[in-house]
Amino acid sequence: MLKKLSISNYAIIEQIEVDFSSGFNVITGETGAGKSIMVEALGMVLGERADSNVLNDKSKKCIIELSVEISNYKLEPFFQDNDIDFSNETIIRREINIEGKSRAFINDTPVNLQLLREFSKNIVDVHSQHQNQLLANSNYRLNALDLFANNAAILNDVKHAYEEYFKENRALVELKSRDLELRKSFDYNQYMFNELLEAALENDMQERLENEQKILANANSIKSIVAYSLNYLSADDQGVIAKLVALKTQLGQLEKLDNTTTEFSNRIKSSIVDLKDFNDELEAYVANINDDAQALIRIEDSLNIVYKLLKKHNVANVQGLIDLRNKLEGELNLAQNFDNELKKATEKLEQKKTDYFQLASVLSENRINEAVKLTIKVSEILSLLGMPNSSLNFEVLDNGSILPIGTNLVNLLFSPNKGLEMQDATRTASGGENSRLMLAIKAVLSEKNKLPTLILDEIDTGVSGEIAAKTASVMKQSAKSMQVIAITHLPQVAAKASHHLYIYKMEKSGKDVTKIRVLNSEDRVEAIASMLSDGIITQAAIENAKMLIAG
Repeated sequence: MLKKLSISNYAIIEQIEVDFSSGFNVITGETGAGKSIMVEALGMVLGERADSNVLNDKSKKCIIELSVEISNYKLEPFFQDNDIDFSNETIIRREINIEGKSRAFINDTPVNLQLLREFSKNIVDVHSQHQNQLLANSNYRLNALDLFANNAAILNDVKHAYEEYFKENRALVELKSRDLELRKSFDYNQYMFNELLEAALENDMQERLENEQKILANANSIKSIVAYSLNYLSADDQGVIAKLVALKTQLGQLEKLDNTTTEFSNRIKSSIVDLKDFNDELEAYVANINDDAQALIRIEDSLNIVYKLLKKHNVANVQGLIDLRNKLEGELNLAQNFDNELKKATEKLEQKKTDYFQLASVLSENRINEAVKLTIKVSEILSLLGMPNSSLNFEVLDNGSILPIGTNLVNLLFSPNKGLEMQDATRTASGGENSRLMLAIKAVLSEKNKLPTLILDEIDTGVSGEIAAKTASVMKQSAKSMQVIAITHLPQVAAKASHHLYIYKMEKSGKDVTKIRVLNSEDRVEAIASMLSDGIITQAAIENAKMLIAG
């Protein structure tokens, strides 16, 4: 519920504060006093775009502040999700600087306009004359029907099914594109795969081949070094082993003279055994060293293939080539079996399509049934508004399209008088009839929407007399379940209100500025009398005003 609106430096408004009450509020005033401007300012604080043209004093910024009571509307998750301090009495503020740039705040936390609008749609519905054009908007008609039918849950299911279908459809499109790419590159991939396969790649082959090449290229040097080493170890008289054998004999003699030296002899024996083993290993090693020129050529050819492949595919090592080979093998297998993959994806898409249309069918059937009930409800209020012979039909059509909102379109057919064929409401209704039709729809939806506040900006234009009184009764009835704020020029509507605000102009420093005040019972009688008699207050107008207020 709106509690207080404060506006400073906006158009012809220098500074005003407006206090609202629960129930039915009306705002009246002389033509040009600023009623519509106040509604524009309210729209601004709720998230409409702004520019510097709205500034009354171009040297100062404009500030619009709105206090709203939200304790009963379960909006705590919105505040938690957006890291905003929650308060039962929430303050929305909009500031517009001299360059036309604006900032928005919810409880002093800066927010962008999108977030501000998201919050505002939970607390207030502003309806002005130009919104009668909404009747021509197919989305509005569909949304109105869904709101009346309590279709939020099934709509969410349909939207989810649509998203699942769209996801699978996108996957199939990508799969077909991939299939085309694979078919185009199949021959080239096959050639590269065969080349890598023929290379018989192993993870450590580069290091192994490079070592084998080094050995073969230096075979003579290796043999020379080993021959020298063997001679040093095992020459008949001068070799290390022969000298150690002689040392062992001497230590054997020492052991006979001193049995504590046994360890010396044993250690020499161990060294001789190790050196003989080492000598055998050197002999075996050199026996495998050859200087086969053909073997060297073969190894160098293999290395050249590896180097060529590394450079060609721009990878750092043989493992990278092996990974590429495996990837190519997978793509070749995929290309050869892609028809099966496409079949699976197509079947999956068809299932998602079936799931979507099953849910959409349930939604469509519910819309058709509820459209009849909505038609009856709106027609009842139209009868109260002085249109008992009007005909109305919310016509639900199926266009077969796959959309997040289902497969339906809603036409609003209308005939204001008996005997006239129903046609599109935007073509058959006059301005006043359109206003009453829109009011009737709003009145029905207000029971479902449960918004804190409904603002009606002169939607009673084009009606008068008894119809005006009935229009006022419908507004007052809606105000029993929500706060209604009506900007009106009709005395019948003003008389039904429980809280009456009056907008007027006064001159200040050589220019007109807008002011607003709450009318007491006496002032209210005069204001309504003035509305009844075109500004000239007579005793008859006063008596008539009292009668209107008394009901």
